[in-house]
Formats: sequence, structure tokens, C-alpha cells
Amino acid sequence: MKVNIIGAGISGLTAANILQQADIEVGVLEASSQAGGRILSCFENDNEFYELGAEIIYGTNSPQAALLNQSDDQLILAQGENLYWYQQQLLHSSEVEKNTAVDKLLTILGDIESCKGVYHNQEMSLLDFIQQENYYTEDMRGIVEAFACEYGTTADKLGMQSLIAEENTWSCGQKEYYTQYPMQSVCEPLLKQVGDIIEYQKKISQVNYSDEKVILTDEQGNQYESDAVIISVNLGVLKSQDIMFNPALPSDKQSAIESIGMDTGIKVILRFTERWWDESMLTLEGGELCLEYLVSRNYQTPTLTGFIMGDKVKPVENLNHNELGKRLTQEMDSIFGHQYASNTLCKVHVKHWGKDPLHKGVYSYPALNAIDKREILSTPIKNKLYFIGEACNTQGHASTVHGAIESAKQACKLIISS
Repeated sequence: MKVNIIGAGISGLTAANILQQADIEVGVLEASSQAGGRILSCFENDNEFYELGAEIIYGTNSPQAALLNQSDDQLILAQGENLYWYQQQLLHSSEVEKNTAVDKLLTILGDIESCKGVYHNQEMSLLDFIQQENYYTEDMRGIVEAFACEYGTTADKLGMQSLIAEENTWSCGQKEYYTQYPMQSVCEPLLKQVGDIIEYQKKISQVNYSDEKVILTDEQGNQYESDAVIISVNLGVLKSQDIMFNPALPSDKQSAIESIGMDTGIKVILRFTERWWDESMLTLEGGELCLEYLVSRNYQTPTLTGFIMGDKVKPVENLNHNELGKRLTQEMDSIFGHQYASNTLCKVHVKHWGKDPLHKGVYSYPALNAIDKREILSTPIKNKLYFIGEACNTQGHASTVHGAIESAKQACKLIISS
């Protein structure tokens, strides 16, 4: 038996490793010139790196943490104070506790799974749900959108049913961690095993599964034959129909691809000559241009990482790196009441994931009316086509690196037992 894998992201690498260990012949076809997908570690010099893709480890009870342990990586607990920009004021934790309305809002957002039944199981967006609370005022919108930003979208696109279902099945742990070393180290144990079978710059444009064998065709017209194919490309690529299927995918599969959320997003690395924020700060949430800034403590250079997601991207997406950095530091100057941000900014690195032709989005999110769509997407077609990746995770860990790994393990289990 031979299995071809489209994509050498973390799910594709995991699948290749498992199948190879099971003595199944494997081929890996990667559209870009490097493995890792949305794990994108970059280097300024030998001693300093930054992450334009995945950065946070969610809990230690996950296969991602296990892979990092193989690389002798030491996880760094992400801890500190969350600051909120609200009514033109910067609220610290003690001030949030005194503001009853904001405290209620943050309590609900921090325990969203407890809301099951509160909205009478009628599907609605997170924004609609929050807006019906009697304490809600429109100047809380920035805090709500900062919460949605972590899901890679805006609050009007998050579906309560899917959101609560995924929160209820989350099992990898509640604490968040940075990595001591570049995130690409999670790929290294896998690349040691399967790196020599990866063919790079092979962008697949057609998948023909009409006969006994599955035939893949790349943009140069080269063809690759196998008994089954694992498709680990980003959901954004599937939504754009960059890969043509023959026969066309079943209607339920197409509906799943269309229904699961995937939004655009920009990640911004802001380097400063000195740390001008309080040592206790972990995040700043609720800004107008950038909804969330994260203090990245695993970097030697003082660094804030900005996340601009969904509808917030459009006003800034045509700015060059320096212009975007200038706009964001000016906003921080206004929030903090001084010009330290602008005066100490030294480097800006930007990744627009929505404009990346090999990804066309950040990561999937629990959309309206999509509660069963991940399971449908992950269901094999005729034991020939298997879809994997974080968008296919049905264990509550979608949108994460370890969710992508879990989906690969599930598909391989089916292939090996077939």
C-alpha cells in the first residue's frame, strides 16, 4: 500500500511518521520550499528568533508538548496581568474587580462553556449573546473582540453552539506556555524520520480518485499515484478551491468546508530597544487598531506581539511593515500616556496569513451553524481521501498545533486498520 500526503505541515509530518513506522510506503508533496506550514520560526541572528506563526503551547497534556520534550525544550509559563483598554482608560486587574459590569463580562468570557443552556440552545453569535446581557454597553465591544481575536476572527462570526461544544471537550490543560527554543523544534523529531521523503515545491492542483488508484497532478503536470491520499492543506486553500477534485467532493463535505470558519489575520512582531511596560504585564487587550498585544518573554529583545484578525485587518492590510509598526506604537502611546513605544521601536516583522497563497487564512474557528462540520470534514471518502489538520480536529483542540497532530493520528489509525 502507498499513501501520498499533500502538505508537510505538522499534521502531514505526523502522518508520514506514523505510516512509515507501520511499514506503509509514503510520499509527501509540499507546495513551499520548507516544512512546518503555519509553524514559522524566523531568525534575526544566531541568538535571536521570532515566531510569525504558532507561538503558544496550550497545556502540557498534548502531543505537541511531548514532541518538544524530545527536543529538550523547556516550556515557559505565560503568566502575568491582562490589561484592558476601556472607556479611554487602562484598567488593571484591581480596577477590573471594582467595575462590576466589566468583571461580569470577563467572568463569562473566561468560562464560556458554563453558558450552555443560558441562550436556550438557539444558535446565535457570541456578540449577539453578550449584547443581550443587561450590563452590556457598546464601549465593552473592544474587550469582547479581543476575546474573539484569540479564535482568529470577530465576535459576530463565532457561533455559541460550536464555541461551547469545543470548550467543553478541551482536555489538554488550561495553562499556556512559551517555548524556550524556536517552535520549529516541534517538527525536528519528525523531520529526522521522514525528511528525506519530502518533495518540495510540488503544489498539487488536481486530485483524481475516480478509479482504483488516486492520481495527484501538480502545477507542472507531474502525476503521483497511490492507494490513498491524506490532504493536510490549510482550510483556506480548500475554501478557495485551489485543488480540483474528480469526482467533485460529496455535498456534505463541500458544506463542511464552506461552513467551518476561517478568517484573515496579521501577526506583528514589535521589537524595542528597552522594555517600557510593567514587568507584570502579559497582554494588552481592547485597542482599536490591534485588539491584543502579547508580551513575548521567550525572546531576548523586548518584544510585543500584535494580533490583528478578521475585519480589523482591512484598515491596515496595505500598510508596509514600518508604517504598520508606526501606527501601532502611536496607538500604544495614546493608551499608556507617553511616547516610549514610538521612541524605542527598533524592528518590525509582519506576516499577513490571509495573503499567503499557500494558506489563505490564519486558523479555523467555531462558526455559526457549524457544530458538526469538523466531524464531517474528517470523515474519509471511500477509504481513499483523508482530510487532516487543525480544522479537522473533533476533540476540542481545533485551531491548535496539537489539534493538528491529533487529527493526523486519527486518520492514520483508520488507514492502518483498513
